[in-house]
Amino acid sequence: MSNPTHDTPDEASKFFVVLGVDHRVQGDKDHPGSFDDPVYRDIVREIISNDHIDFVAEECNHDTTDAEKIADESLGAGHYSNVDILMKDRANCGIGETFLPPRSNFPVTGYPMAFHQTREKKWVEKLVERTSTRGLLICGFVHAFSVSFRLMALGFKAEARTYIPWEKLSRKNLQLK
Repeated sequence: MSNPTHDTPDEASKFFVVLGVDHRVQGDKDHPGSFDDPVYRDIVREIISNDHIDFVAEECNHDTTDAEKIADESLGAGHYSNVDILMKDRANCGIGETFLPPRSNFPVTGYPMAFHQTREKKWVEKLVERTSTRGLLICGFVHAFSVSFRLMALGFKAEARTYIPWEKLSRKNLQLK
């Protein structure tokens, strides 16, 4: 495998952009609190175009998302995959509850890391297998750095990016109350 510190195209190995987002912007109509976000769609289109992405992977539910539609339009069928393990299949993979509600009066949630480690490993395997040269993984923002580090540990170039529209999310939360 080539040295991941080289930037010349003929020496480079696969390259990955890991876009960490709040799941509510992904366009999954059944996700709690989801809303239409045209800026998110523009970001996905821009990354696919500017970074010459040939495969898009996503952590999401089973519903069609904005990224899936964009990948199909931009890259054609077969260049998109939901790489997450479906909820109904998680127990068979040894994955339990991945989100723990607050245990006190403070709004602090927990994330059992062993279960997330298993999920992320599967995402990376699927992403690397399906990407020809340049891939995009869209996942929850809490995963952006750890997945990027996983890819780098395998000898690939990776760049973590995040899109968290705090103002829109705050307005959305106020509308829910």
